[in-house]
Amino acid sequence: MRWKDKLVHVLDFEGNARTGVIEYGVATLSRGKLQSVATGLCCGRQEPVSDEIRVHGIKHDMISTASPFEEEWKRFSNLRATGSMAAHHASVEDNLLKGYWPYPRWNKSQKKFSWGPWIDTHRIYAFLYKGLENYRLSTLIKIFALGERLSEWGELHCPPERRKAHCALYDALASALLLIRLDELAELNDLTTDWLLELSATDQHRRDNLRQGDLFLS
Repeated sequence: MRWKDKLVHVLDFEGNARTGVIEYGVATLSRGKLQSVATGLCCGRQEPVSDEIRVHGIKHDMISTASPFEEEWKRFSNLRATGSMAAHHASVEDNLLKGYWPYPRWNKSQKKFSWGPWIDTHRIYAFLYKGLENYRLSTLIKIFALGERLSEWGELHCPPERRKAHCALYDALASALLLIRLDELAELNDLTTDWLLELSATDQHRRDNLRQGDLFLS
């Protein structure tokens, strides 16, 4: 199945193991186009410290009265049930989700279940474009001339104060644009979900399982 023939939910979180998720962003793709977005600030498990605030710009007073991420269970379990999950450096999002809920809601059509397997735009671009100086989102957006489109999407979809790098929805949109760009290339517009998942796998064991069709190992 081509990846664009099913929903792909591109995620980004701000936060870490100490604070938990303090901001989420979701960009949902359908048929290779942006279908919907969601974002929100969340009260952390601990207050952000100065080094963290310098990166993501989220101060304690911005989230002190927000709901905790635990209340987003229904949203994220529904995402997992309805499509593929994607992120840039997907292990970060996977580990943060597991820090709240080890497993998503059970789906009878799956022999096994987990938040993955993930489509990881970092690993995919590292495979397709070997030898770049690095594969950070900001670098890839610049190299592949996606900055103007990302700025336009940021203006349309992100909260006014969250339209820059290290803001969850903005970064989710950046990763989504990297996937959309592949679909816009004639030589890559028939990429399958299985192929993207195989490139995104973190080790040979998982790649072998994906080839055998066992897509939902934890």
